Amino acid sequence: GLLGMLVTRKGVRDGRNLEKEVEERKRAVSALRENEVFLNSIVENIPNMIFVKTAKDLRFVRMNKAGEELLECSKKEILGKTDYDLFPKEQADFFATKDLEVLSGQKLVDISEEPIQTKSRGMRHLHTKKIPLLDEQEHPQYLLGISEDITEHLEAQESLRRSEARFRSLVEHIPFCIHEIELDGKISSMNQAGQRMIRVEDESQVIGRSYLELVEERDHERIREHFTQAVQGQPTDCEFNVTTHGNVSFFTKSFIPIRGNAGNISKIVGISENITERKRAEERLHESEAKRLQALRQSDDLKSALLSSVSHELRTPLTSMKTSVSNIMGNAPNAVNGVQQEALKNIDQEINYMSRLVDNLLDMSQIEAGTLIPHQEWHPLEDLVEGALRRTSLTLETRHIQVQIPEDISPIFVDAVEVQQVLINLLDNAVKYSSPDSPIRLHVHVDAQQIKVEVSNAGEPLQAQDLERIFERVYRRRAPGEQPIRGTGLGLAISKGIIEAHGGRIWAESIGREVTIIFTIPATESMADFSLEGLHKR
Repeated sequence: GLLGMLVTRKGVRDGRNLEKEVEERKRAVSALRENEVFLNSIVENIPNMIFVKTAKDLRFVRMNKAGEELLECSKKEILGKTDYDLFPKEQADFFATKDLEVLSGQKLVDISEEPIQTKSRGMRHLHTKKIPLLDEQEHPQYLLGISEDITEHLEAQESLRRSEARFRSLVEHIPFCIHEIELDGKISSMNQAGQRMIRVEDESQVIGRSYLELVEERDHERIREHFTQAVQGQPTDCEFNVTTHGNVSFFTKSFIPIRGNAGNISKIVGISENITERKRAEERLHESEAKRLQALRQSDDLKSALLSSVSHELRTPLTSMKTSVSNIMGNAPNAVNGVQQEALKNIDQEINYMSRLVDNLLDMSQIEAGTLIPHQEWHPLEDLVEGALRRTSLTLETRHIQVQIPEDISPIFVDAVEVQQVLINLLDNAVKYSSPDSPIRLHVHVDAQQIKVEVSNAGEPLQAQDLERIFERVYRRRAPGEQPIRGTGLGLAISKGIIEAHGGRIWAESIGREVTIIFTIPATESMADFSLEGLHKR
């Protein structure tokens, strides 16, 4: 009975152990399956191609989703196949050679660039690591491969290499000295143009030297200040010169800061250009310009002297002719018939016209020589206007003249002869550039600071570019109807010189078909303290 009881109890204990062992085995299998699902999920979602081959015949037994996309094949098309079934023989031979190297050496093989032919994307380049998977006896059972598509990376590298090669070629052939300078002031590279510029045969002769060795000692402090600014992030430019065997060469120098990936200044690029020829050309140009200006001044002086001499020489015979004609017309009116009288009148008009031309030439020569000094006295403006109208009466005899002068206007402090000459010139200009049946207006305005005189006529409007140019000497604008215009073209230029000598201004305005020449004479507060004769104070 005791033996039976022991057997029974032992059977119960063994049954319980077996049940426990089965339960643990179930849990282990479940955990293994969970781990397999977890690992499969990782493998399938890794962006790199992961594959497994058998060590015996190198057939694919595993391929993740990234591998399917890269090879453009489904798992069904890949699994159970070898490289010879999927790729051209030359590529398959390459893969097989690397696979056998991994399996025979039983170690990791890192293939930096592995070409692979795809269906639609052409040749791709992979970076592949291949690892042998060993059994318990340390024999290779499988081969694990992990591949990354580096085609875009290689293309970017090649593009960068070509870009760097083009840039280097440009730098080497550009006719400037381009050199890289480390922050400690040492030169780390220099292009060929720079080597020729400083007369060295090889770049190694300048690498490690200070950038200050490229300039003379007297410029060291100034160039160092510019370099310091560049190190602080501010590009700078300067000029310096170098004397070699008594010959001076001129250069420009630029320091350009280069920033690294972190944004900090990593080095300085120095650029030097030889501007000796440019400097010498500028000097020659300056010398040529100085000679030209001197020749112009001499020409102007000669012209002014000639104008003054000719004008003085013409004045005497004109005065004599004027006197003779006036005597004949005034003292012996009955001694000549009507035809002769008309001829004398025409001669007298032409003498007056020539006299005005001579006066203009003399005035212009004085203005250009800077010797025109107004002899100013107090004069009623009405008298000056009346004198100008009288002297141009023959010109204006067929024209309607409108004159407006304020009644209470005070005398003005001017050179009467010169201001009358301005009025005559403006009236004469108005007649020349207006239609015969249009009126001419002469209006005077007064304010506290100045006297303003306007002479207007209706005619061809002035273009914007003509408003200033009509005051240039010998400049002529187009006359109405293309009628010929007599004169020297000096009238408005002389008027401008006279008015400015009096401290006033003169300008032109064109509104519609009306053209107005306006000039001002500064007013003087003490005008009322003088008599009209301008001889003494009251």
